[in-house]
Amino acid sequence: MKSSKKRLIDIARELKVSTTTVSRALNGNPKVGEATRKAIVDLAKEWDYRPNIHALSLKKKETHALGLIIPEFTHYFFSLVMNGIEDIANKAGYHLMICTSKELYEKEKKATQMLSDSMVDGFLIAPAIESEDFAHFHRLKDDGYPIVFFDRNCEDLECPYVITDDFDGANQAVNYLISSGCKNILHLKGPESLHPTFTRFMGYRNAHKKNGLEIKEANVLKWQNTEQERKNQIKEILKNNNSIDGIFAYNDYVAYEAVEVCLEMGIKMPDQLSIMGYADEPVASYITPKLSTVKQPAFEMGKHAAELLLELLRKSPVDEDALHPIIEEKEVKSEMIKTSLVLRETTRKV
Repeated sequence: MKSSKKRLIDIARELKVSTTTVSRALNGNPKVGEATRKAIVDLAKEWDYRPNIHALSLKKKETHALGLIIPEFTHYFFSLVMNGIEDIANKAGYHLMICTSKELYEKEKKATQMLSDSMVDGFLIAPAIESEDFAHFHRLKDDGYPIVFFDRNCEDLECPYVITDDFDGANQAVNYLISSGCKNILHLKGPESLHPTFTRFMGYRNAHKKNGLEIKEANVLKWQNTEQERKNQIKEILKNNNSIDGIFAYNDYVAYEAVEVCLEMGIKMPDQLSIMGYADEPVASYITPKLSTVKQPAFEMGKHAAELLLELLRKSPVDEDALHPIIEEKEVKSEMIKTSLVLRETTRKV
């Protein structure tokens, strides 16, 4: 849903006066006649107009701050992305203002408001799992903020984004499992609200199709919100179906939970069952047996996202009358970074 936020230029057009007159009236300048001033102030109140502070700050070029919203610091992946962003931002003379959403919609919404009130020049965002209403992002865009999404694209907005090729990564991972002899592969899905969940499932599906294998509906496990629920779900299907010989997990943390279940149940990896994770988090190489996974170049993702945002900031002139930056639709672009397999001890050799 797009925002219908009114701008200073809209008031000027409605009352058939200049934007300068509107600006003066709203700032109490005595040069504006009383009747005109009253008409402007009344319409501004009716339309709930508020000045675009961000556009004014762009004119003055005073902030040199970028707003970064990530789900959490605890995942090594997001820490690496942040380092990549910071590397590019610092070289360009910008500093970061960082907020975490904790995967919560309300927290993410408050973060966008806080950072816009702080007059950052633009936003880098990985949307929260809980976010299904994107009005807060539309509001940022309507206020003139350049936005670049990373890792998780927001299809509700026409904004640049940087993601990894999750379809190809998942396709490679599952194809490898099949090539190593797996014929009955579980897929542990991620949260349905996230775009990578869909693309990784499509890669899982494509690998089956390419190898002439049918996907069993019971082998695709939907996301559960807690670790214990996910473990119980895995345990239940492995208990009732001893023909499961492979697992492809949405990420390394879920794969690690599957490894723990297998160890608890006495299932030998990879002889009886192979497991493949996603992201190549440190946990993948710390556990025993070491986890095979798909490597996402997180640092490079952060660098590319920061470069895209800085490019947008260089190309975003301010409309002097409307006090509103102009982001041309033709400038909307995306980047997809290649992934690679990292083979360790939870998969058999081909």
